[in-house]
Amino acid sequence: MARYIDLSDRAKAAVQLREARKTDWDAEMLKIEKEAEKVRDVYIGKQADRMVATLRIEWLSMSRMKHFAATGENIAHRGITA
Repeated sequence: MARYIDLSDRAKAAVQLREARKTDWDAEMLKIEKEAEKVRDVYIGKQADRMVATLRIEWLSMSRMKHFAATGENIAHRGITA
């Protein structure tokens, strides 16, 4: 197989979709939610807020990947034109 970087955009998308479908996104998102609960229990104030905000960004990214795996549509690229 050709190197990933040498593949066409369509072929790259197929590789990404195949890899995204191998992951259990619900389980990964649940891990992030549990990590956020631990952070809230251990840390106080602004430090906890920053850590939870970082986890929220990661959770949202996983949510987009879950949508991509289910539909094949990358919502992060919606509205982008060549």
